[in-house]
Amino acid sequence: MRNLVIILALIILGLAGAQAQPDINIYASADDEGSNTSKLDRKKKEKLPPVKMGFVFAAHIDRLSSEVVHKDMTKNRVDGSWGFIINLQLKAMSPNYYLSTGFNINSLSARVKGEGSESYSVNEKTIEVNGQHEHSLRAKYFDVPLMIHLETGRANRKFSLFGDIGFAVGWMMKCKANTTHSPANDSSPDEFMVDMRDDMNRFRTDFVVGGGLGLPLDGQSMLTFNIRYNYGLTNLTNTNSPAIPEYKQGSVNYLSFGCGILF
Repeated sequence: MRNLVIILALIILGLAGAQAQPDINIYASADDEGSNTSKLDRKKKEKLPPVKMGFVFAAHIDRLSSEVVHKDMTKNRVDGSWGFIINLQLKAMSPNYYLSTGFNINSLSARVKGEGSESYSVNEKTIEVNGQHEHSLRAKYFDVPLMIHLETGRANRKFSLFGDIGFAVGWMMKCKANTTHSPANDSSPDEFMVDMRDDMNRFRTDFVVGGGLGLPLDGQSMLTFNIRYNYGLTNLTNTNSPAIPEYKQGSVNYLSFGCGILF
């Protein structure tokens, strides 16, 4: 999976970099010299704005990934995020490069199944259970991305391409788990909500890679569509917590489909 992420990052940035190069026809005839010159002049006059700001929205598919969690014990979950983005032009590198940051209010989920004895704290009481368990974790994070954003110009095009690569750091705002317990004696299953904040890592770090296209609106405004892959680098749960059995440990990776408006 790591090799796939690296290859995807290189492909996206390579395509975006190639599209950023000026289109020069070296086989143009003398009659076309004037038109080619005017095209180049328009490209020189076209300048990407030094600062871009806007709002972004995304839906993503979450997947719990861990060496100790079997695939049959996890299920994909669908969540979403929204936030504010600001792109700052890196003129020292190239006018097409931006430092992209901002914030996102991000919801992440994970569902795991297990079997055995567990203890839970519900309404300040400790409950001991034995049997089969299904846990639906839902955490909300305040994320701050820090990425390199490469964008092409819009000369002679009706759209622009862009690529993103970098990291995101998230601070957990809240986390709860809807737990269903099926006792070993085949009695009726119990379902209860557990506050998991003390059992989760408060901070999360992701490696992020993605790309997309922008459709120009009035002036410098742009409607954007993107696909991103977030690869979790930190464990979702607190491994020092006695309430977290081994099979719940793991990071959350997700594929997101987003849109936004920049101005």
